[in-house]
Amino acid sequence: MIRTTPFESLHKRFNANFKNYHNWSLPADYSDTMLESEKLYSHCATFDLSSFGRIDISGSNAIELVKFLVSSNIEQLNGKKSCWAVITNEKACIVDIVRIIALKNSYLILTSPPKREAVLKTAQASLQQLGLAGVSICDKTEETAAISLYGPASFELAKQILPMNLEELGSVNVKELSLFMFNVIIIRGSWLGIDGIEIITSSKAASLAGMAIGKYEEKGLIKPAGMDCLNRAFLEASLPLSIECRAEIEKYNPFSLAIADKIDFSRNFHGKQVLQSDKNQLSEKTVVGLKIKGLKSRHQNLRLQYDDGQIGWVDCIDYSKFLDYGIGLAIISAQYVNLREEVQIEGDGIIIGAEITNIPLINDMAAGLYK
Repeated sequence: MIRTTPFESLHKRFNANFKNYHNWSLPADYSDTMLESEKLYSHCATFDLSSFGRIDISGSNAIELVKFLVSSNIEQLNGKKSCWAVITNEKACIVDIVRIIALKNSYLILTSPPKREAVLKTAQASLQQLGLAGVSICDKTEETAAISLYGPASFELAKQILPMNLEELGSVNVKELSLFMFNVIIIRGSWLGIDGIEIITSSKAASLAGMAIGKYEEKGLIKPAGMDCLNRAFLEASLPLSIECRAEIEKYNPFSLAIADKIDFSRNFHGKQVLQSDKNQLSEKTVVGLKIKGLKSRHQNLRLQYDDGQIGWVDCIDYSKFLDYGIGLAIISAQYVNLREEVQIEGDGIIIGAEITNIPLINDMAAGLYK
């Protein structure tokens, strides 16, 4: 069944072109994805984030479950109220890369759109394994809505749009309040390497948030942007979430995704024993960045070739107007990580040369996963 978001009428008002993204009907674009990307980095763009999972963990032992569920160090939750985390399964393969938000009485796990159910099942299995009492796990994705303002002007615009004082909202802080009898969560942060404001509220109150933001869209101060723009931004942020072939990603552990430094082996977590046994072994596969000169369009399902042989695969390459060259993330055989000769990307009717580079592609644009 295709799900629709509470902001669908708002998208239609601004002439969105819809596509199916992980069984959600969402705006692909508003006719000009390059303009959307330009506004994202120069001023402010708004995205519908309703398809991203929102799983709430509450109770007296909630923090114990969260610590066991994720393999990352989450001590910064105490001070910053938000952090990135990696969730692995019992085989030590990656379930998802998430953001965890510390609320007053619970922890909110924000998942990538296709991995919500997998994260939920992993959390439930972890709770059963630990036998913790007084802990509740609640999937709030479909009873809530999420919308964002991303870009350098996002915070100043949010202060104008939202009828509340946001001055105390730090770079990754959270504000909870009741507005018109609805619960609202305001997050200062983003899935990208840029500033942002995210608003989570009940599905019934989504129209109020949509109308408020819609007024500023009509004034030209905020640019509505679709999932094509957001997925390109994921690539620009070097975020493995941009790899849409999730079945392939699930075969790899954090060492393959070049995020092993996020793993905290000083404590117990789901899949630790298996992952620790792999700690001193070289990973057979790893993720690298690709720089592609002369690319001006998007292509998917590609092979990476070198010396007449296939050395990896590429889920997607796309042109970045911000960087002014093509980019992509590839999963390749580890022996070719330091290869500095040109490789070829083939498939989808193209053959084009590329340069292998480390990730993140650009440090200033990298998502919080790398910071």
